Amino acid sequence: MFKKLFASMGFGSAEVNTHLNNNSCYPGGTISGVTHVKGGSVDLDIDDLFINLVAKVKRPSGDSYYYEDITFAKLKLTDKFKLPAGSTRELPFTLTVPHEAPITRYQGFSFGSGAPVGIRTALDIDDAVDKYDFDQVNIDPNPAMTRFLQAVDQLGFRLKKVDLEYGVIRGGTLPFYQELEYSAYNTRYSGRVNELEVTFIGKPNTCEVVLEIDKRTGFGGSSRDVFRRVYIDYNNYQNVDFVAEIDRAINS
Repeated sequence: MFKKLFASMGFGSAEVNTHLNNNSCYPGGTISGVTHVKGGSVDLDIDDLFINLVAKVKRPSGDSYYYEDITFAKLKLTDKFKLPAGSTRELPFTLTVPHEAPITRYQGFSFGSGAPVGIRTALDIDDAVDKYDFDQVNIDPNPAMTRFLQAVDQLGFRLKKVDLEYGVIRGGTLPFYQELEYSAYNTRYSGRVNELEVTFIGKPNTCEVVLEIDKRTGFGGSSRDVFRRVYIDYNNYQNVDFVAEIDRAINS
């Protein structure tokens, strides 16, 4: 009886550990791996085993904010099963990453705490403390997105901050969206533009880019936000002059 009591408190209970075959991909790609479940000192009933793709999202709260882990892709590995004491079980998986997934690095530079995304393995144990395992993943911009960001760089904008904001952006489906915030200082737009924010809304064959332009109005240093959208066709992006597209959006 005491062994069962300790197991329900998490002592001598099951262990879960996920090993990823690849910890990076493009939006719309896949992450694969194997989840290892090891039994404890007593037989256990495992209710569910899920692979969750989670992001740490900035959520407003009054005049402040807090960070919340939001699952935006989920894969059930197995139905309820009995795990005998001391036994092990291996469960391979392949999880599809949504096309709207936020990017976590650019040209090898990690956004770090600005865009934390990872695989969380959740083991639901009947009448016991649930077990978790977390593995960070990297989501790189696909070649079309990379070409667009290179155009932003060519115009002289410098990346200041990356945030995952809570809320559904028009055209998107996830409960959050990513903002890449750039400074316009020392660019051809200095004096007219304060900041440029870039948000990708990925689709299977296209990508919609939302540009939020903080424009100065010239009245006492005040400014206003202007929104423009640029569309990327993955089959034709190499023939597009994104420097000209961005410049046109800013000046319109």
